[in-house]
Amino acid sequence: MKCHQPVTAYLQYKSFRINLLNGKKDDTTVSEFLESLEQDDLNGFFEKPKIYHLFYELGYLVEGWSELLRENVPLAICLEYEKTEIYQMGTAEEGRDPMNLRVLQYPDLKAYKEKFNQGQEFLLKGDCYQFNLTAPFYFGFEEDLTPEDFINKVWSMPLSVGANAHSYFISEMKQMLLTI
Repeated sequence: MKCHQPVTAYLQYKSFRINLLNGKKDDTTVSEFLESLEQDDLNGFFEKPKIYHLFYELGYLVEGWSELLRENVPLAICLEYEKTEIYQMGTAEEGRDPMNLRVLQYPDLKAYKEKFNQGQEFLLKGDCYQFNLTAPFYFGFEEDLTPEDFINKVWSMPLSVGANAHSYFISEMKQMLLTI
């Protein structure tokens, strides 16, 4: 599905949110955001499609660890759209063309190894049962691709995407969120 014409778009933080359509900040707290979620019938029909992207850190609040939440860390993105349409993905032939990417930024291997060793110690002591070492990688394109071109290339490689893969591009932020 492809969504068009955002009606509302917010980036939620602990004590405020930013309207992604006009850049304005307001004092809506994450607690108020969670209350509004309870009012939405998430199993019901929406006249205008809504997308909620909940970040891992929001789990701190849900688990009662709100003291771990930092003010400047995004917790959720809320999007509501006016229109949708069926989206035609690229073909397998289009997916055969490799994407020429250049690495812009990647995690420092030494720091990663230190964090890995620290996490392993916690596991072995029984202080935790799992830990998360994901880190951002930033890439640039060698060719001029639109977000839609990129999505078509990725989704046309069926063995490279998972069953719950999804993506969305927020043009106001010039950001794509991608789970493959």
